[in-house]
Amino acid sequence: MKNLVYLYSDVGASLIVNGHIYWGSGGSAGELGVFVPSDEDYLTWIKSPSFVLSNVWDLGLAAQAKKLIQEGHATAIQGLAKDRLEGINLRTVLQAAQGGDQLARELVEHAAMQLGIRIAYLVNLLNPEVVIIGGGIEQAGSQLLEPVWRSVKKYAYEEPASLVDILPAQLGDNAVALGAACWVIQEIFIQA
Repeated sequence: MKNLVYLYSDVGASLIVNGHIYWGSGGSAGELGVFVPSDEDYLTWIKSPSFVLSNVWDLGLAAQAKKLIQEGHATAIQGLAKDRLEGINLRTVLQAAQGGDQLARELVEHAAMQLGIRIAYLVNLLNPEVVIIGGGIEQAGSQLLEPVWRSVKKYAYEEPASLVDILPAQLGDNAVALGAACWVIQEIFIQA
């Protein structure tokens, strides 16, 4: 595999192009977070400055859950967070969704559709063989991957979309550290 994108939630991406890490001219390639407000507003949104604004680490799931709870929506997220708003995080939202909570499932579905639009953008731009989703959101499993795929098929061009695999990260919280260690080993010890 020579062309790969590792997407860390919505914060940034690591790019492997022709088997080598692509750093860009200043070392910050992949730091573009792309936030999409809604499918309906897509054309208006891409013409606005918010097109290049970064979202948050958890695709906004915790903040959206807190907002809906404050508005009075009932959800199992509250119980998992011990009825404390500050206890709501990515993990509690994903646990509630996996437990069948309708509100949590809808939040994950919407976030996944938005992530799929961002991945479609990367697929169209870079035409990778694989996009790996990490940063914790991949723990949602098929609740994440199925809507991501629907968005990619809807927004990416047919040819690059048919060639890409979209996979959840397998290394968990250690992925970034292990990648950095491998790069150091390759650059310092193998090429020395």
